[in-house]
Amino acid sequence: MADATIETTIATSRVPIVVSLGSIFSEAKIDLEFHTMAKRFAVLSDSLKVAFEFFSEELKLQYKPDGYRYYLTFEDTPLDFTLPVGVLFDSLATELPWSLKMHIVEKLPVKMFDYNTYEKLLNTRIKESYYIRYGKRFPGLTNEYERIIVNAAQKSDEESVREFWNCLRETFREKDIQRFPIKLVLPDQNAIPLYLKSDLCPTLASLAGAPQIPAKYRGKIGPEYTLIIHGIAPPADTPLNWLVEHFCHADGFVYIALAANGKLVSTD
Repeated sequence: MADATIETTIATSRVPIVVSLGSIFSEAKIDLEFHTMAKRFAVLSDSLKVAFEFFSEELKLQYKPDGYRYYLTFEDTPLDFTLPVGVLFDSLATELPWSLKMHIVEKLPVKMFDYNTYEKLLNTRIKESYYIRYGKRFPGLTNEYERIIVNAAQKSDEESVREFWNCLRETFREKDIQRFPIKLVLPDQNAIPLYLKSDLCPTLASLAGAPQIPAKYRGKIGPEYTLIIHGIAPPADTPLNWLVEHFCHADGFVYIALAANGKLVSTD
């Protein structure tokens, strides 16, 4: 498969999701479901905002100055709104479609990520991935670049996809990479930067020895866990520089899900 085809597939592939109502601020019991095809590349807050609007209309929520909040759970586990849909699915899901519950509340639980958090974090994460790559401060995004990157999570047309990859390549155009901007997403949704040196860690197999990986997972990649990137398990000899070039997200990081072998989703 040509690199351009891979990039288009990454930027446009989707996950089927069924959202049902979990707890709400009242005691009302309403049997509703919302079906959608969420972009893997997007974050949950962008993909399921329309689900919240649907439930709000069906519940006839009264106007509230501060608005209502919502959060999503999978098997009673709250989901991190700041991680891409595909990364969460690869880490946690066991079957298709992915069944989630939406909880509508007047106030989010303590330490719960607000669905407005991601856009505030995006610029910070781009700065972080830039520093990891090159060892120097990020010069800053133009307003046009910010628009293109944010739109990439919402649109799938050919022009938006092309603009997105051109934007990332212009942002990260320097070739002298010191460390690979890779985050390993654990089953508890903790995303750990690995800081792998480009001259010492040439392939995906190098991740297994990264010192940042918690002790409980060391030596278990392969026998008990599989590394999943954008829904696939690349060969262990896949070059990391190629993954960084073609598999990164809008913030410049390559997110790799550590998925338990017994929970891998079959798409046959």
